[in-house]
Amino acid sequence: MSEDREITEVEIAAPREVVWRALREPAEVRNWFGWEAPTLDEEIRMIFVDGAEADEAKGIIQFGEWEGVSDRFELSERDGKTVVHVVRHGTPPAEGWGVGYDEVVEGWITFCQQLRFYLETHCGDTRRTLWFSSKSGPGTIEAVGLIGVGEAGSRYERELSPGDRVSGDVWHWSRHQLGVLVEQWSGGLIVVADRTGGGGTALLTIYGLSDAEFGALEARWRTWWEAAYPQSAGT
Repeated sequence: MSEDREITEVEIAAPREVVWRALREPAEVRNWFGWEAPTLDEEIRMIFVDGAEADEAKGIIQFGEWEGVSDRFELSERDGKTVVHVVRHGTPPAEGWGVGYDEVVEGWITFCQQLRFYLETHCGDTRRTLWFSSKSGPGTIEAVGLIGVGEAGSRYERELSPGDRVSGDVWHWSRHQLGVLVEQWSGGLIVVADRTGGGGTALLTIYGLSDAEFGALEARWRTWWEAAYPQSAGT
């Protein structure tokens, strides 16, 4: 029997109309959704334009169905902030909702945190991203050096495995992933996730670095990642 399950909820310190625009205008979606790739604009159009039905009055964006499930965004307001709910509709798997690692679910959690990060700290700014992924090897949260950073909202300071000494606030925790702010990257964001079968992902969202600084950061992380996850794919 089909039912609804809330995937994630994120509270954003921005007016509802600003959040709605960020979810509906492709140029705005590009500032927070996913990561830089040759296919990003095509994916945005497929998911948010051609594959979605929107009702601004109700604050609902309904995405198309695949494999018996469909997802939707629901916007509401709470204490002067906008709350984005991501809801999945469909028949629960035999083992139940949320038991295994679901790439789409984890993606929505990450992307909603990127949306919040963009609107609260860098609205209108141009981002750069680095994305790394492996389906084997050690868990990424520990491998990067972020185990034990504390609860969401707390301060942290670490030297990460790729060699960066960073500090900032813990942005979010969920079952499989962690996000931390990085003051040293003009206010950047790292989201790392552990896959249940081994390995994981790392997504770096960065603003304000020069081309040389960004190039050095990319080279440092790519060199470390390829050594830590020799069978991985990173773009």
